[in-house]
Amino acid sequence: MDSAVKQRWKDGITGIAQGLVGAYLGAALYVRIKDSAPGPTYLDPSDVFVIAGAALLLFCWWIVPMGACFGVFAKPMIRRWSSREAFFRGLVLGALVGALAGLLVINAPTLVMGGHSMEPGWHSLGPMKYQPWFTVGYCAVWCGLYSWEQARRRV
Repeated sequence: MDSAVKQRWKDGITGIAQGLVGAYLGAALYVRIKDSAPGPTYLDPSDVFVIAGAALLLFCWWIVPMGACFGVFAKPMIRRWSSREAFFRGLVLGALVGALAGLLVINAPTLVMGGHSMEPGWHSLGPMKYQPWFTVGYCAVWCGLYSWEQARRRV
């Protein structure tokens, strides 16, 4: 393999790893925020990490290819941008990815069950009610900071 192909593979693997880390941290943060809201606390603090891991496993079919695409296709473009330009473009790209991810989370039972939802409105039950805006904002910030860091490095 020539060096350009090796670099693409490296960028893809790095993108996957950063996507998985970002998704895990985002899921853990979301669960922790929702569990610390006023009202009864249902989770042991260690459960936060287990739930985040379960969410990661449930959505790895989405996270892995998105991370690879971001690493292989976006990283070379990011390297040509200024840090500021990369941050703001990363924010926009992250918000779009987050919006798609939010739609996937809301419709996950229907998708997993082959068109048959486990329970109508499962994502709006109890204190852990899913908020897609968290996913949009978190993905925007994660991708913006990733883009800023990559542009700053120009590796």
